[in-house]
Amino acid sequence: MSADAALEKALAIIASQNSCVLATTGLEGPYTSLMAYAPIDGGRRLVLVMEKGSKKYRNLKHDSRVSILVDTRASGAEREKIVALTLAGRAVLDADQTTLGQIFEKNHPGFPLLGRPSSVFVPITISSILMLNGPEKAQFFSLPQP
Repeated sequence: MSADAALEKALAIIASQNSCVLATTGLEGPYTSLMAYAPIDGGRRLVLVMEKGSKKYRNLKHDSRVSILVDTRASGAEREKIVALTLAGRAVLDADQTTLGQIFEKNHPGFPLLGRPSSVFVPITISSILMLNGPEKAQFFSLPQP
């Protein structure tokens, strides 16, 4: 598979899924959270929602760098056919909440954190993708930054 085709496959996986594992780092060290997300810009950015008082949000205020795992386990594929993506990126904490909220709600209507004054929508700009096709085939992509 060509590099361009592989990148398109990775972006298609991001666009087709709706949950991920978010890894952040704070003063107490690394922290992971299972999250719902909405893809934007063809899977090159994600929108997450969280409570402003949560540990993950405090961690993002300390260090905006994130690592995110998205995979195809939910498709029911055999283990050796699962595709896993490790995304590296940065959170933006001062983004337009109205637009991001509309995007997130379109993908997750009725999500419990929607409409709460304590909730915040956080866009993640993805800078790189490591795609694992099964346990041995890996491809790395750097994405141009705006």
